[in-house]
Amino acid sequence: MGKLFGTLTLLATCTMAGQIGSEYHKAKYKYVYRQNSQAFDELIENTILINVKGHDSKYSRGTGFYIGIHNNKHIFVTNHHVMSNEECAESTITYLNSSGTTSKAYCSEVLLSYFKENNSDITVFSIEANDLYYFAGKGLGIDWDFELKPKIELATAGFGLKLRRVGRRDNQYLLRKFDMKLNFDSDCVTLNDKVYYVTNFNVANSILIGCDAIGGDSGSAVIERASGKVIGLIWGSSAKASISSTDLWNMIGTSAPELFSNSTRAILLKGLKKDFNALGIH
Repeated sequence: MGKLFGTLTLLATCTMAGQIGSEYHKAKYKYVYRQNSQAFDELIENTILINVKGHDSKYSRGTGFYIGIHNNKHIFVTNHHVMSNEECAESTITYLNSSGTTSKAYCSEVLLSYFKENNSDITVFSIEANDLYYFAGKGLGIDWDFELKPKIELATAGFGLKLRRVGRRDNQYLLRKFDMKLNFDSDCVTLNDKVYYVTNFNVANSILIGCDAIGGDSGSAVIERASGKVIGLIWGSSAKASISSTDLWNMIGTSAPELFSNSTRAILLKGLKKDFNALGIH
């Protein structure tokens, strides 16, 4: 496993980050949903908005996703920096229900919580079945045997949000708004076949992807477009330089510095297979 140094940004709440390459397209889920793509429909239905109420009674914002029923529990995944073990009780979950509107649920129990001391950034938690009565999601499958190589086409769905002014009065409303967007543009692909340990955040099993991500996208599932299965979850992004999608594409698979400064970071879930298996998740 290679070591990766550099400046990165966590993507919870309202942290800003730019685009990957010159192409930037994040489609509103309502324009993608039920448009003849089963993989995208399942991604949308299983993606959740997470709002955590802080000590100042203000809310932060992140993304999570549902992976189904395991050991009679409804299991969800996000980043630790989106929702820690201690924040479970202060978290509100918003999900898409079977009628196409949204409903609320609440974190019930944290089953796994890894952060820097565990060389990761992941929280696995459950929600009570009664809170999910109208939930449209059936659970995303995880590809435990995913073969990492360059230029595999990916897609993500998340609640990234650009807040234009600090202290703006309607920011708290915007942070809790269910405005999921999808990214599946031409450079939303794996950028090489390397797995990294990111030293300044102590996150192992990190891979580089070209999918655009901004504040609020932390915890988003990364799916392979061809299979619809989850291969990872977004946890951060590097500081961006100005680079065209064409130049970025030509660097894919290399060790060019521009590749590392123009990428989103995702945790490769197959690297945590034993940890998930220990929870009865296979």
